[in-house]
Amino acid sequence: SFCDTECDALTSIQIPVITNHTEIKGPDTVCLGDVQIYELPIWGSTSYWWQIDDGNAVTLSNTDLVNQALLTFNQTGPYVLTVNYECSTIDCGEFSSSKTIIVKDTMSIFSHDSVLCAGETGLYGTYHNNPVTWRVYRQNNQLLYSTTAVSLSYTFASSGNYKIVASNSNYCKDAEFLVTVLAPPPALSTVQGPSDACPGSSILLQGTPTHPNYY
Repeated sequence: SFCDTECDALTSIQIPVITNHTEIKGPDTVCLGDVQIYELPIWGSTSYWWQIDDGNAVTLSNTDLVNQALLTFNQTGPYVLTVNYECSTIDCGEFSSSKTIIVKDTMSIFSHDSVLCAGETGLYGTYHNNPVTWRVYRQNNQLLYSTTAVSLSYTFASSGNYKIVASNSNYCKDAEFLVTVLAPPPALSTVQGPSDACPGSSILLQGTPTHPNYY
């Protein structure tokens, strides 16, 4: 059936409310090589123009959304990201907003001492050769040792798995290095062969291991 009665009903329409200064959303500190998205609120009928103060050190790319900018950080340093925006439909703008972004270098630990025997000393450093805070942890995250120096020399008294952490506020993230410390091999249970020998002669001694972990 048809209804000819007119009914009152509510309807709505979205009206963009644009401010003359809006904070750019996105991290203030990033790591070298990071790729991050920065954005403003998306307003209807609004145009956005993004720019970075050093296009060689930071690559700026567009996304599918006009209110976003995709940045790839190729060099360390401070950079300023700026966006201009305008809504011509309601004659609002042009306005501008900016954000300073700090790009920090990454840090890593180098060492040949990832596998040691109990009682041996490991040597560890960073590629930047700057003073860092070193921390040595057991596998249960118990802190065993801490110092600030360019490099770390540490003697592992007992077997187990350890984690070495290097940190410096001038770098992006803490660096981690895993160390496996092996127990000494078990002693031979029996040794067969003669117990006497003459000077200049040769004898053959043979060890018989019975422990399953002998190596």
